[in-house]
Amino acid sequence: MIDTESPAEKAAEEAKMKEMASQLPTLQAAMATTLADAKAGKLGASTTMTKGGVKVITLTKGTGAAMQTGETAKVNYIGTLLDGTKFDDSFSRGATLDFPVGVGRMIPGFDEAVGTMTHGTKAVIVVPSALGYGDQANGPIPAKSDLAFYIELL
Repeated sequence: MIDTESPAEKAAEEAKMKEMASQLPTLQAAMATTLADAKAGKLGASTTMTKGGVKVITLTKGTGAAMQTGETAKVNYIGTLLDGTKFDDSFSRGATLDFPVGVGRMIPGFDEAVGTMTHGTKAVIVVPSALGYGDQANGPIPAKSDLAFYIELL
């Protein structure tokens, strides 16, 4: 395979990856605080529930268009267990997660929550295990685990 990226393009990509990775600790701490506040009932109006039962805690309401079924979502995200144990994120990779909304490419709860958002939204979602991996363990995620995600819908 021939590398067609210029040195300047490579440097820009590396800088972008470093900048995204540097945000991770701050975002994880904010996510933990948000989950604790939600558990304590302090978030009120910023918290909604999807039809399927995913809790969506809106941090920043997007001003873009609403997502449509089949539309490609571009998201930055952090995935954790409810105890804060991180199992995945896009920030350390320096690249967005791109997937078509509503067609079953993601776990049902993640897909459903993103489908309720508008472009530009930043939110923390809590996915019940039945809408995550259910009775199956998946890598570092134990079976029957509720999951939390910080999501930025670009």
